[in-house]
Amino acid sequence: MAYRTKHRIEYAALRAITAVMIILPLRVALALGWLLAALAYPLVRKRAAEARRRMRSVLGPGIAEADLRRWAWQSWRNIFFNVIEIARAPRWDRTAVDRYVDHAEVRKLIDRQRSHGGFTLAVCHMGNWELAGFTTRMLGLPLFVMMRGQSNPLVTDYLNRIREAAGVGAIERHSKALGQIAKRIRAGEVFTILPDIRAKSPDGAVRVPFLGGQAYLNAGTCLFARHTNTPVVTAYVRRIGWTRHQIVVHDPVFPDPEADKHEDIARMLGELMARFDREIRSDPGQYFWYNKRWVLDQHFDPALSPPAPAPEG
Repeated sequence: MAYRTKHRIEYAALRAITAVMIILPLRVALALGWLLAALAYPLVRKRAAEARRRMRSVLGPGIAEADLRRWAWQSWRNIFFNVIEIARAPRWDRTAVDRYVDHAEVRKLIDRQRSHGGFTLAVCHMGNWELAGFTTRMLGLPLFVMMRGQSNPLVTDYLNRIREAAGVGAIERHSKALGQIAKRIRAGEVFTILPDIRAKSPDGAVRVPFLGGQAYLNAGTCLFARHTNTPVVTAYVRRIGWTRHQIVVHDPVFPDPEADKHEDIARMLGELMARFDREIRSDPGQYFWYNKRWVLDQHFDPALSPPAPAPEG
């Protein structure tokens, strides 16, 4: 495959930075990450302004501008912290997990899997969400993901190699992936998915209330639960200071086999997103407000599109 020059430069920079970050003590690596975030922040003024606009639209006009700026910076800084920790995660052992992650509630996931079999684990873009996968896998949860490509294919390959090194199983996105996911859930594995991403198309998407608006979300999170008659469990990661994390696990949401399929998926997905909505509002700086595929974008909604021009003649 021929790669664009931009992709090669981005990939080379990422590998050089992470190579240095891996060998440094964690706090020193994070301090350098903080410095890189600060140096890059002026270059993303428009994106930071958009992040603050999103926060304002979600949290309301009464929020002080200083709070919005603080949360926007925290969310931006966490991107750099997350990359550093993800690069280091394959080298973690159980001692490191116990030191840096409060994983007491992961026991709920392990007990459910061992007593009832596989299920879907929905994790939103809070804290270091990738760390949830590494940690739970190390603690004994048979977890797998479906690989989602980045805009830079070299970066995508790199992230997938890191996941594989940490023992997180992966399925490539293709026409037979849905059947493979359902099969692995039935076999007792746990499928992890990030549901708070806007669907690329309204076809097959589910419209649910989220963050004060209407979000078009992929039905897959709850579709697998319906197909396998297994629950969806929600969880999120909260960053505590620089180096500590807490994994919070909610009660499962079960499908209703007797209900209409589309209504049941909408009910389940609405309940999941309502939980994430509450968590995001309680600590906005933990959320990833910079996602280019912003969950509330609805440019494909015909109701929001300009009317088509009248035919000539």
